[in-house]
Amino acid sequence: MDLLTRIDQHYHEVTGQERQMVTDLRQVELTWDSLTSDELAKKLYVSRASIFRTLKKLEIESFAELKYLVQQEKQSVLNLEQGKKYTDIDHLEHMKVCKALYESVDMGKLRDL
Repeated sequence: MDLLTRIDQHYHEVTGQERQMVTDLRQVELTWDSLTSDELAKKLYVSRASIFRTLKKLEIESFAELKYLVQQEKQSVLNLEQGKKYTDIDHLEHMKVCKALYESVDMGKLRDL
C-alpha cells in the first residue's frame, strides 16, 4: 500500500500537527538513502517520538518502510514527469493543483457537515 493510501485511510486518526508533518515530509527534498530518523526530525522541527507515533497511526512498521514509501512515491512522480507528452502537460499541472487543494482541505470539517 502506498503512502497516499495510508494517509487517506488513517486521516481521521492523525492530529492537525501530524497531518502537517506528513505534508512537509512529502515536500522536503532530502537524500533518503542515508537519512536517519534524527536528521528527519531536525528537518521537520519535530521529535523522533512524534515521527514514530505518526508512523504507528499510519500502520508503517519502521523508519526504513517510510523511506521506501517516500522513495516509491517520488519515483512514481518522476516517472510520470519523464514520460509525459506535450498533451500531458496540462493534465500534470491539473493534477498538481488538485493535490494542493486536497492537502489544504480539513477533512474533519467536511465530515462534521
